[in-house]
Amino acid sequence: RCLVIEDSLIGLQAASGADMACVITYTPSTKSQDFKEARAVYSELGDGQAVQVTAQQLRALVLP
Repeated sequence: RCLVIEDSLIGLQAASGADMACVITYTPSTKSQDFKEARAVYSELGDGQAVQVTAQQLRALVLP
């Protein structure tokens, strides 16, 4: 089991093609891309006090 973290549609397509779950953390230049196949989409994962998603939340996306 794995979870790929990508920032673009081409990365999401590669992960999906390999049958891997993918989370998107987009950039200003990829923000408008269609990420409907992603398990989740975040503007950023965050750091320190600005954490937007935890490892436990990411883990829940791939484990029952």
